[in-house]
Amino acid sequence: MTQSRASDPKPGLVLATVLALPACIATPFGLVPAARADERMFGSVLTTDTLPRNRWEQQNFLTAGLEKSNGHYELFQLQSGVDYGVTSDVQAGLYLNGHVVDAGRDSIAGRTSGEHVPRNVDPSKDYASARFDSGSFAVKYRLQSPYKDGVGLALSFEPTLGADEAALDYRGIAHVTFLDDTVVWATNIAFRQEWQRVTASTVNVYAPTMPGGPAGWNRASFIEFATGVSVRFTENWFCGFEFRNSNAFAGSFLQQAGSSAFFAGPNLHYGGETMWATLSVLPQLPVAKAYSADQQQVRAQGRIYGDEYERVEVRLALGFQF
Repeated sequence: MTQSRASDPKPGLVLATVLALPACIATPFGLVPAARADERMFGSVLTTDTLPRNRWEQQNFLTAGLEKSNGHYELFQLQSGVDYGVTSDVQAGLYLNGHVVDAGRDSIAGRTSGEHVPRNVDPSKDYASARFDSGSFAVKYRLQSPYKDGVGLALSFEPTLGADEAALDYRGIAHVTFLDDTVVWATNIAFRQEWQRVTASTVNVYAPTMPGGPAGWNRASFIEFATGVSVRFTENWFCGFEFRNSNAFAGSFLQQAGSSAFFAGPNLHYGGETMWATLSVLPQLPVAKAYSADQQQVRAQGRIYGDEYERVEVRLALGFQF
């Protein structure tokens, strides 16, 4: 990571532009047209849909966490990879993950801080960096189909590994459709474990003395509930609403409750024959709860900030089947 003044070129703009180019080029040249399986209907909610056997799909996700309690803060998390239909009910994928961050005096105390901002930077100056962080492997197993069994059920597992971070994400998925599949409702319950290597710039981010992980790593865990409804309003187009509640804990097995944050907002989805796109905007609701002393210090205007959350989360997802 590198520190920069506000007048320095922002490396984030370069990285974001490079990764966004395939998506920007694809739409004008007509890689669009009629719905199919495994579309990401929501920004933060998975459905039980899987790719057909022996089919591939290239997927891209750009998630923007925008603004905290003061100053300016923009975090762009980038994920790009491929999914493969192993069977009609099993899907596997490989992804590369990166981030772009630009922050300046964004904390409640007016210091430069936030996720991916080292703790040892000058708190009075702006900070910007861009890097690739890790790789992820994702697998989804569909137990029941909403189209054949009435209620769809699936399980997903996604481990992530990088030089200075690791995570395990376990998710249960329920999915139903109504009115000839023109209304889609999906609900997820997820458990996530995170480890971050302790360095001079990251010490005390979570709780390094908590049990439940390897020595020399900070540990945290999360329980998340998410649900969403989407309605087709014209051919290939859906709009909807989704809700997400994220609960943070110190320790990798929920040892100490930290905070509970709530997000809700609209989404828009387009599903074509070879390409789909989804945009969601989820502001953080001013009803967050802080349970630990550390989290009480990063709660302002009813929202949780710190390293975990921002004021608004915007996600753009794009998929291309081949």
